[in-house]
Amino acid sequence: MSVNRGRWEKRCVHRDEPVVRSESPTARRPSESKVQQEEQRRAVWSTLENNIHAQLNLILACLKLDLRPHMLVVSSGEIYGGHPSDKPTPETAPFRPANPYSVSKVAQDMLALQYHLSDDLPILRARPFNHLGPGQNPGFVAPDFALQIARIEAGQQE
Repeated sequence: MSVNRGRWEKRCVHRDEPVVRSESPTARRPSESKVQQEEQRRAVWSTLENNIHAQLNLILACLKLDLRPHMLVVSSGEIYGGHPSDKPTPETAPFRPANPYSVSKVAQDMLALQYHLSDDLPILRARPFNHLGPGQNPGFVAPDFALQIARIEAGQQE
């Protein structure tokens, strides 16, 4: 089932259980998160709430309504912090969150695990590193490189 993500998730932040009941989700897509570190440091609570509160309220509403939608909780490679190696970071590496965003992603990951184990919810956790795609905000390596190349080609930067 496709869900109107903006309407649905924003309402779930406010414990709007009726919207979960009316939508009867069979799957949940991850919500977008604030990712730029400067913005995170200014808006710590909104970063935490955006990532934790909506997910928890959705899980609790599904439990109360006895729904078992498959959920994908997308964490981040940032939960590992600066992994001190030139090798790929294993999933067994300890969490070392270095900013509010990565702290919120650790909390999401652990909440997903806890509700999977305690309530047998079909939750899949992912910890991707680099995300690439159209509309990605500046502050990530790929859009920053692309912006620099575009400025160089336009003669606006050396």
